[in-house]
Amino acid sequence: MQKRHSVFTSELLIVIHDLMPEHMFRSFFLTGSQGAGKSFLVNRIASSFDSVIVRTAFAPDRNTLELSIPQGRIFKVAFRKEDRMIPVVEAFDIAADQIDSLNPGERLLLVDEVGYLEECSLKYMSAIISLLKRSSRFICVLRYGDVKFIEKLRREIDVQLILLTRSNQHEVFQYISEELKKKHLDEIGKGKDNPSPGGDGGI
Repeated sequence: MQKRHSVFTSELLIVIHDLMPEHMFRSFFLTGSQGAGKSFLVNRIASSFDSVIVRTAFAPDRNTLELSIPQGRIFKVAFRKEDRMIPVVEAFDIAADQIDSLNPGERLLLVDEVGYLEECSLKYMSAIISLLKRSSRFICVLRYGDVKFIEKLRREIDVQLILLTRSNQHEVFQYISEELKKKHLDEIGKGKDNPSPGGDGGI
């Protein structure tokens, strides 16, 4: 059984699992209540690191939820009906095919966000889990609260969970940035960013 540690820095809560796979050591799940600034933080990170973003956000009318995938189309994955968001199963299923073909490589993968609507599509849930597992590093925003899909994600992918609040945004940004920079320096040390002896990229 893995040993869990809770580390508090001001209002920053980081849940750390021992024996974490090395390639997952600087990936993060990020959560927080509505208005905590999760998307704002993701945008700050995106502007600071070479990244690709899978983003779910409201259209300007606030009645349609859109999913955008890099080098793909924008999918209308849910619509508002009587103050409830109704998922569009077909849209999630088609989007899953594009998720399956997405390869972040060494870039930072940002997923903003994952919640309960995705539960309508087993195909999409599987695609997201596979995407996170094949990414060298990621930050995935999780909807705050009890969601079965999120529970499944956290069982299958054992990385740090950070709870974001309005008062710890700067602290969380600094922490994540420092950890991501450490990973980049580690990769340079292992020769990933070094040119081959042939120069100009070599072979």
